[in-house]
Amino acid sequence: MGYNDIISRLNVQALQSDQLYDEVISGMGGSSVVMPLMTRLPNLTKKQGKIPVMSVLPHTYFVDGDTGYKQTTKAEWDNVYIVAEELAAVVPISEAVLEDSDYDIWGAIRGPLVEAFGRAFDRAVLHGENAPESWPKGIVQAAVDASHDVNLTTDLYQDICGVHGLLDKVESDGYAVNGAIAQHGFKARLRGVVDLNGQPIFRTAYSTGAAGSMVYELDGTPITFPENGAMNIDDPLVISGNFKKAVYALRKDITFKLFTEGVITDNRGNVIYNLMQQDMVALRAVMRIGWALPNPVNAVNPNAASRYPFSVLTAENVTEIQTLAYSVTAPAKGATPQATITAGTGYTGAIEWSPADAAFAAETEYTAVVTYTATSGYVFDLQLEDAGVTGLPKTTPTGKAQSVEIDRVSPTELVITVVYKATAA
Repeated sequence: MGYNDIISRLNVQALQSDQLYDEVISGMGGSSVVMPLMTRLPNLTKKQGKIPVMSVLPHTYFVDGDTGYKQTTKAEWDNVYIVAEELAAVVPISEAVLEDSDYDIWGAIRGPLVEAFGRAFDRAVLHGENAPESWPKGIVQAAVDASHDVNLTTDLYQDICGVHGLLDKVESDGYAVNGAIAQHGFKARLRGVVDLNGQPIFRTAYSTGAAGSMVYELDGTPITFPENGAMNIDDPLVISGNFKKAVYALRKDITFKLFTEGVITDNRGNVIYNLMQQDMVALRAVMRIGWALPNPVNAVNPNAASRYPFSVLTAENVTEIQTLAYSVTAPAKGATPQATITAGTGYTGAIEWSPADAAFAAETEYTAVVTYTATSGYVFDLQLEDAGVTGLPKTTPTGKAQSVEIDRVSPTELVITVVYKATAA
């Protein structure tokens, strides 16, 4: 934060040339990216607003016969608060610089100031950057806290559309994904995903039927690639979710006020500029805005601690698991079914038996379903097949298994299903 920034004569030399074009090329990328995707509430009449949010759903019950008793139910609501905080900037400039300029400097700076307001709001909402303490946690960090983060692997299609992928993280909590925000560099990754015939999987779609209006989509969901700095190279690759679940409200829209007198101080009260004494003017821009994420209960996931309407795709470095040990003792009459799986480098395992007998019965076929889960920083190699899995039972006439199936459900989940031959009589 600075208190001594000023537009000097050197800063506006480009506007004081002998011949000046009618437009200033400012490279503006627009204002806020998230506001059009969010739900706008009526303007606040006070600093703080209250949003009642349902936290317990009512239930209904079938009545037992003609004279059965009807059961009772209830619903509960909690309060979520939205607090308007100030965004502001002051632009000082010398009157002499203004007089000597061939261009409307105030008019030229209003647009970039509006963009700066949008960028600051976007980064506070998405990344928690410089956010007031009264605002919710940034969407990215909150998604990570809810285990809604997906690490980029070599299988981008599964990362996005597969089980436990970017979209599934949101959908499994009962939300429909209606938008995504991504880095510009992510376009190249999308273009590089092709099917077995070499055709792109993530195609551009026509929004109005005109070639110039093509937009990128993820499974029918439009992607926005911000040009205002809302997504930088060090941010997650993609933020996806139901943006309508996030709400915002204005207490006061952006207002501009020009001052010809007064002083500008730093946060310690030291005078930096004296407008009257130094023949300066200052443009002050202010807005008051707040946002919230009510996140009401839904029937799919009533657990508020894990329920979240957003997910993120990150480009963290991951290690591919290329070998895996299947260590299951085959069923034998009277023996106790194995209950645990030995973990390996980068993964853990869990086993389920069908039938789920306390002891293996005679002349019975048993199926073992072993689910392996990659730990943080690891993914299962896309080509992990029989050759990479050791300890599998053989399906030969003298082997112990009828069938062996390996299913890479997602980059972080692999399931091995073994149908064993019937136990002895």
